[in-house]
Amino acid sequence: MTTPQFPDLIYLATKMYEGINRHDFAELSALYCSDIREQLQNYKPQISNSVDKIGYDSTLESVMRNLTELEIYFKRFNENKRRISRKAAGQFHAQLLKQLDALKQLSQR
Repeated sequence: MTTPQFPDLIYLATKMYEGINRHDFAELSALYCSDIREQLQNYKPQISNSVDKIGYDSTLESVMRNLTELEIYFKRFNENKRRISRKAAGQFHAQLLKQLDALKQLSQR
């Protein structure tokens, strides 16, 4: 039995950054958030170590919160409504990239 491969999400997450500063990419970036969320929900890692499993689950929960914040930002940016600052959105994005890397590493142990 082969272990499931962690989805390649770095490209989507990197492209998502363009939506923070560019209005014309905001709607597409919101779709990237949904796509990343769906791929993570469909991925079922086979983690045998209970400590790694707890770490994976808590990091995944944090990723989902960050994706929600970014998705709200992109939707409001696209609709020209009030939203969090670009700096805060950039911080959420940077944190998201680190967390996706951590999830990948935890799933490959």
